[in-house]
Amino acid sequence: MDKESPYYRAHLTAAAARILLHRNGAPPTAEDIARELAQNVEDVHHTVNGLVKMGVLETVSSAVGDRIFVADPRPMEDLPRERQAAGMEKDLEKFAAEKKAALSRIESLAKGEAGRKKDLFAAISEQLKEQVKKGRT
Repeated sequence: MDKESPYYRAHLTAAAARILLHRNGAPPTAEDIARELAQNVEDVHHTVNGLVKMGVLETVSSAVGDRIFVADPRPMEDLPRERQAAGMEKDLEKFAAEKKAALSRIESLAKGEAGRKKDLFAAISEQLKEQVKKGRT
């Protein structure tokens, strides 16, 4: 299983919230979960916010910070099990594909131009040969 997949990260975050609730007797904060998982607090906040939007987690504001509860874990099963390419990576891949297509179009136009020049040169040569023949006769 890909440890960077949304599925894995969601399950890991929800499991940490449950374990900390059991261990401490109080719902954890995002900082508690980050400390438990040895992850960056911002990454945990990002994951928690996504899970709150999905209805997996609920948060309650307190003086110490937002406390996190597991509400309904079922929506986590719909998350992708493979790592999602970042938006910038997708954009770079798209840009590279477009650039490659543009270069191949330029190459085909250049080949067509070379063929056109060759045909034009052949036609001019033929006309000159005909004029030379007419001039001799």
